Amino acid sequence: ISFYPYIRTARLVYAFPLGYRLVIEEEKAAYYTRIADDYFALSADLKVLEKAQSSRRFVESGLRRITLSGIQSAMLGEMLSYDGDYLAHLLSEISESVLSERVTDVIIGDRYHLSVICDDVYTLYLGDIQSIEAKMRLASLMMQDVDLPQGYRAEMDVSNLKKTSIRFEGIQDAALSAPN
Repeated sequence: ISFYPYIRTARLVYAFPLGYRLVIEEEKAAYYTRIADDYFALSADLKVLEKAQSSRRFVESGLRRITLSGIQSAMLGEMLSYDGDYLAHLLSEISESVLSERVTDVIIGDRYHLSVICDDVYTLYLGDIQSIEAKMRLASLMMQDVDLPQGYRAEMDVSNLKKTSIRFEGIQDAALSAPN
């Protein structure tokens, strides 16, 4: 498996009258992450598919970045070993959310310190793994109401659905005032 990590399954099928046929099902890369000085392509279920010295090819392929802490091991062809059992569930919730297509990075400190970055502009603090769908939906509504000037960033805290906030980075008071 470590020699051919992109192979999900391989089986021989009898194909009369020609004999046997080899059927190979391939894994698809969905994410990439950086561990120490190396980059790793990961499948949707966090199987380690490839190791590289640079993230360029992964970025060009459109893979989403995951920033992880608590990695215990990353062996080619094996599932990523990390501290906890919540990561696969979290990634599934994010990929099914209304903001799925806009997520460019998932940042996971631990199950209580989760964030996502959308459009490389909005940092959404999700807090814990509870109510991810509702938090992403609320953040989507908040983004619709924000008229963010080009080149600026915003941080949205949706960790508590009853008390949310938006903080803008790099905007001076003068930038918010109406022109004369």
